[in-house]
Amino acid sequence: LARDTVRGALASDRCPQRIVSPRGSLLDPYHDSIVDIIEKYPKLSAVRVLEKLRAQGYGGQISIIRKRLAEIRPRRLREAFIKRETLPGEEAQVDWGSCGHITVDGTIRPLSVFVMVLSYSRRLYIEFTVSQEMEDFLRGHVNGFESFGGCCPKVILYDNLKSVVTWRQKRLIQYNNRFLEFAGTYLFEPRACNPCRGNEKPRAETGVRYVKQNFLAGREFRDLADLRVQAFHWLRDVANVRTHQTTRERPIDRFEQEKDLLQPVPRSPYDTRICRPVRVTHQIRVKFQTNTYTVPLGHVGQVLTLKAGPDRVWL
Repeated sequence: LARDTVRGALASDRCPQRIVSPRGSLLDPYHDSIVDIIEKYPKLSAVRVLEKLRAQGYGGQISIIRKRLAEIRPRRLREAFIKRETLPGEEAQVDWGSCGHITVDGTIRPLSVFVMVLSYSRRLYIEFTVSQEMEDFLRGHVNGFESFGGCCPKVILYDNLKSVVTWRQKRLIQYNNRFLEFAGTYLFEPRACNPCRGNEKPRAETGVRYVKQNFLAGREFRDLADLRVQAFHWLRDVANVRTHQTTRERPIDRFEQEKDLLQPVPRSPYDTRICRPVRVTHQIRVKFQTNTYTVPLGHVGQVLTLKAGPDRVWL
């Protein structure tokens, strides 16, 4: 500080205040115009505002326009969330993730990943599929329960996907009948989160992102079978034995505290095969997805019941 400043401060009985003379801005003559523009077009970009002010004679830069728009536009209130923890064996969260495409038998198919996470232990189960049909969804549950030692939680959280929710009006929810039958078989309660509320099931949302960034990124797969084998080893050797960033424990260790509090699943698993009526053509064939299958000669024109699992078709 300058000596005169110190001398004046010592001689005074109060803290010295710095007086800054106000400076004008090149935008001041155009302030009312900016307000009118934003009232009429609330989301108009700074570039477009600059173009309109140029027509009125403004000769300044866009940087001070951006600052002025930040002062004029109302700030969006950011929502606060409370971190929620659950008891062992109480809850799991499920979600689908889209993972691009994969070639299966010469046909390009969309690749999806089914993700199930136990909320307490963070133990993860994933399964890659080439569709998000109801049967794939149910099969992911059955295999996930099996990976948890033949157990399931009391409650499972979901988005409002069609496999779970057929109709919704705010808090009024109509669940899919077949899915309710499945949930009743395994005695868990399905809960649909509010629309556009990923924070209500953050474990599953984080699980999908973790699979994409840690497993899929930088890996190569010969085919779908190779992808599934690598996913199995990744779950066993990486995902469920890492130190979790939030809990600071390994999911496999916390699962030891949780497994005895999960519900046992029925001995006879739910039939998750695709079930469709199909008509036999005059060429003695039926069509299913991208394939055709031959049937005995005497069934031309008949309607048969087709059941399809992951690697086998029954007629």
